[in-house]
Amino acid sequence: MAASSRNILLLALIPGCFAFAGDKPASRPTTSPFRDARVREQFDRWMKHASELASKIESPNERTAANRSIAEVRFDAGQISSLTEVIKSLQEAARLEPDEAKRRSICQTIALTHLRNGDLDAALASADEVEPESGRDMVCYLMVGRLLRAGEWANARLAIERLRASPRMTSYARVELAKALASAGIVAEATKIVDLDADSVPDDEKQFRKDEGRSSIAVAQAKAGDAAGARATADAIDESSCRAVTYLEIAEALAARGQIAEAWDIAGSIPARWDRAEAYAQIAVARADAGGIDTARQALDQAVWCASEEPDWRERSFAANDIAIAYAKLGDIAEAKHILSRLQSQPDDRSYWVDTTLSAIAQAQAKAGDDAGARQTVSTIKDPISKGIAIRSVVRIQARAGRLNAALRTAGADDDRFRHSGYADIAEPAARAGHLDAVDQWIASVNDPNEQISLLLAAARGLLPEEASMIPK
Repeated sequence: MAASSRNILLLALIPGCFAFAGDKPASRPTTSPFRDARVREQFDRWMKHASELASKIESPNERTAANRSIAEVRFDAGQISSLTEVIKSLQEAARLEPDEAKRRSICQTIALTHLRNGDLDAALASADEVEPESGRDMVCYLMVGRLLRAGEWANARLAIERLRASPRMTSYARVELAKALASAGIVAEATKIVDLDADSVPDDEKQFRKDEGRSSIAVAQAKAGDAAGARATADAIDESSCRAVTYLEIAEALAARGQIAEAWDIAGSIPARWDRAEAYAQIAVARADAGGIDTARQALDQAVWCASEEPDWRERSFAANDIAIAYAKLGDIAEAKHILSRLQSQPDDRSYWVDTTLSAIAQAQAKAGDDAGARQTVSTIKDPISKGIAIRSVVRIQARAGRLNAALRTAGADDDRFRHSGYADIAEPAARAGHLDAVDQWIASVNDPNEQISLLLAAARGLLPEEASMIPK
């Protein structure tokens, strides 16, 4: 697969990591984020309703949590300029909370809210009060990611310096800083950082850590459009398999940017046939996502040819997964299913790759209007996390196409056991697509105030520009 093992491990180990869209510190729209007065009125009505419901919640901590969520949506919309009052209420809730675990959670929230409010000093000071050290490190780690997304590299360094209890978390944070610097063209400094990180591990791991760090830098350069720089950084990687995976990821990143000639050149230089096939397949996927159908088909043909020349079915199967996904994204669902059936017939466990391919097929079916087929495909995904991600992807496609009943069925809202979670999945994309009356009906059908608030806020976020909505999903 194009995604390297280090990124998969990072996503698996650390919820809320840098790869997730999250809140940025003190970033508010300077002009109205609403496209017209009607949308603004709807937003205000939903937010007022949420506030009224929150005021009636009996539990002080639940009421505080609801008000914080409401304030953050208003903050993102530019309707309030500060989260100071929210922070005060959180501090009071922490003071009164008798349960130590819940109190620690509130203290983590206080630190992160200070950061969103633009006060790094207060955020770091609050983080220092979080116990145990692993909890403090998690808060600082999340701060690093949010500061990097805001381009505040010096402040991100300050947060990294607070990481003391988890060497692994410190290493991840350093690499993310290096990637951010590389994306901005500050490659020499980025290289120093990953070399410093490598010096922190035993001698027998140093070269591996350096190679992994350089791989991250090279891919970041490619994502920023620096094809020559990415190639030079990748060429300096010592271990051949790591270098090959890096070439593959560079090709994918360049193709996604539309730098086809450079992507093609990188893919063609990969020595192993199966890796080369995977690179061409990733180019096909990237171009299909960008609407470059002709280029995608050319790359896909090249991927199929490379894979067919590989005699070892084990190696061939890795490329076959990406080829199947590319066929699905190009709308050739029958061929994607044919390749999938061959993958499933292999004697060893390919469940991760099979689930990934099934998700791509389900999304392609939804885009083609085959909602029943999409639901059936999703139902065959074995891993519950992969299934949940696939469901949300299909729901968004259906909601944005205006097929709300289909989206509700996919989300599980036609089953009383899953009705609330189904509405929660669909409320934001439905509101974003303009189906405001339908969202109002769903909200009215829910009785629990906390569930109503979550639906109201999800719908309200759907009325904001996507780049303005910064609360983690």
